[in-house]
Amino acid sequence: MSHDEQAYWAEEPVNLILQGRPRTPAPVNPTDTEPDGVAEGSVAPVTGAASEPETVPDPEPALAPDPAPILLADPPGPEHDPARWGIRGELNRLLGAWGRLKPRPPEVEHRLAEQAAQAHWAGTQLVMVANPKGGAGKTPATLMLTSTFALLRGGGVVGWDNNETRGTLALRAAAAPTDSTVWDLMAHAPQLATGSAAQIAAFLRRQPTREHILASDDSPEHMDQIGWDECADIYRVLARHYPLIVADTGNNERAGNWRWTAHRADLLVIPLQYREDTARIVGGMLDRLAGHGLDALVANAIVVASTPPDGTSPGIRDTVRALLEHKGITAILEVPHDPMLAGRAGRIVYDRLTPATRRAWTQVAAQVSRALHDGCRERPIDLEPIPIPTTRHRATHPTVRAAASPARSSTPIPAPVLVPAAEAVGAVGHNGNEVHHD
Repeated sequence: MSHDEQAYWAEEPVNLILQGRPRTPAPVNPTDTEPDGVAEGSVAPVTGAASEPETVPDPEPALAPDPAPILLADPPGPEHDPARWGIRGELNRLLGAWGRLKPRPPEVEHRLAEQAAQAHWAGTQLVMVANPKGGAGKTPATLMLTSTFALLRGGGVVGWDNNETRGTLALRAAAAPTDSTVWDLMAHAPQLATGSAAQIAAFLRRQPTREHILASDDSPEHMDQIGWDECADIYRVLARHYPLIVADTGNNERAGNWRWTAHRADLLVIPLQYREDTARIVGGMLDRLAGHGLDALVANAIVVASTPPDGTSPGIRDTVRALLEHKGITAILEVPHDPMLAGRAGRIVYDRLTPATRRAWTQVAAQVSRALHDGCRERPIDLEPIPIPTTRHRATHPTVRAAASPARSSTPIPAPVLVPAAEAVGAVGHNGNEVHHD
């Protein structure tokens, strides 16, 4: 054995397992500046305990999407349905199931208006159609609103001729199956307030477009007039069965029935023609309504304007619209002149109106529906029971007669047997509160 081997074996053995694996020093960048007090090539002392390695949590498994929204998703809007108007509609009908041509913007706008007219309302809504100017188109406007809403909503609409005496709503309506008037209903108001829809139908005039008409007094011998208290009783009966009541009012703003309707109405609709005298009268009406604290009724009012058949002077349209906007009116819709709606045209048959007229009034109905829907969101739902009237009135006709075709039957049908009424409560006001007239 050589001297070097003897010198090696002379060293004490070292347990490499206890010593651990030697650490490889990190490469030193020669450009780095050493901190003070640490010599180059030496290891700086380590102070403090060694930090524990951070534990990364396992990611949570992703949840499967809920299939319910997919299964119960709303159907696509009416703008996605195939066209039914014009050449595109004809081609779609010829192609049958393969006809998928899209509708043009006017048809889409009409479909959206029909959809808006079917909006949800909470409780019974009373729409007041008013204009103190005689011959302004209140009665045709009432019939157009009731017909359009009844067709689009499937019924549940009544047109109320709320003239104090001898209104013309039933005379302009398409059908007159009975002779009953508002006084016949008033004679049985206590029983009808708790009766069924079939019982009240005997006192109304059903129309081909599914709405019902409550006719005004037509008897020259009947000297009583519909006033504040009578309106309250009529409303109690109608509100039990109809979610929408459209009231055709008279020309006397001082009459009790006119003032009751204004205080109870949920929305005001003002038909007018572009005439200077009509604009001045409507402006005065709006001022008086605001003076009685009905600012909200004025601000939300909807004006339905049309051009007279004989035309109008230049600039009168802009002048009338400027006056209405100055009074706070923001919703002004225009409808075309239709000969059937003119005052001397007789009964109004909806199917015989021009397509332009029907489409324009569909837009009006949509605007009315949106206003009623917004109004329902701004006030709480009135769940108070409807008071029952106790006052009895003399009927115009002692019996309720049904119409036979083609001529009326001469055999009278007795009035329906009605259930006795309970005790009455006070009149209901605009917000469900009790109201009193002076």
